[in-house]
Amino acid sequence: HVFQENDGYRDQEFNRKQQATLTARVRLREKWDLFNYTTYYSGHWALPGALNAAQAEEDPTQAVAFREEKNSSVYRRRIFSGSSLTYRPNNRSAVQMTMYFTQTDKYNPYGTSPFFNGFKDEGASGAGGRITASHNRTLGDWKLNAEAGGELQSESFFLDESRNVGGLPGDHLFSYNADYLSLLGFSALDATYKNRLRLHGGLSAARTIHDITAYASDWQSSDTLADWPVNWLPRVGAAVRIDSLIWWNASVSYGLSNPTIFEQIDPSVMIGPSQASASLLWWTRRWWSLAAVVNSIMEQLS
Repeated sequence: HVFQENDGYRDQEFNRKQQATLTARVRLREKWDLFNYTTYYSGHWALPGALNAAQAEEDPTQAVAFREEKNSSVYRRRIFSGSSLTYRPNNRSAVQMTMYFTQTDKYNPYGTSPFFNGFKDEGASGAGGRITASHNRTLGDWKLNAEAGGELQSESFFLDESRNVGGLPGDHLFSYNADYLSLLGFSALDATYKNRLRLHGGLSAARTIHDITAYASDWQSSDTLADWPVNWLPRVGAAVRIDSLIWWNASVSYGLSNPTIFEQIDPSVMIGPSQASASLLWWTRRWWSLAAVVNSIMEQLS
């Protein structure tokens, strides 16, 4: 458990935090292990704002006047709990199942002038799970490791923005409600030959669904449902050892980035301007040398 309370040097400057964490590892029975990590965080910190040179010369402890009036600060509360169950039938294989839950809330009155101010009330709750199976084997001079699994993540997010009236929410400006569902399947194979050659190959399949409702200042709403089809994401890589300290690495991978909530909704018209995904093909090639890294660090220190 941690408790901190610090009064800042300036007006409208403080930082308060309280956090409690619990971890537990239990051997349920032979070959079965359970692990849990749970943490709770609560924080409140002020935002005094930036001063110009004249203000800092006059009184370096002052806050931007409008920030004090609007109580510009952030309240944050978060809880997270995750557990994993691992089964090891032998020294070459393992199956791990993981589940988690998270919830967070944030209140943020802000403002720097009568023309720029607001009150944000936002939060999210989510849950997910993952299962992974792995197996390693030695075949002559080759060491092989295979892994496969699946993952599910679900989250609900909301954001309400209002005018800032003395540090409290005033007239409504806009709101978002968003529900996310992500599904992922993956597999990978790593092969090492005499610590001289390393090969990697992998394939993932991902699908994402976003359901977003936006509300304008008059509470008129618009809905955006984005259901992207399954995307296949392959990757391959290799590393060759040139001598005892130098490796040559090369890899090719395909990645995908779906639009964020702010890219899907245009606040000015409250509609989804785009649902297109962006895909990229990466090609990397590099030399890696322990001696070169050490020499670079020494040059920076000298």
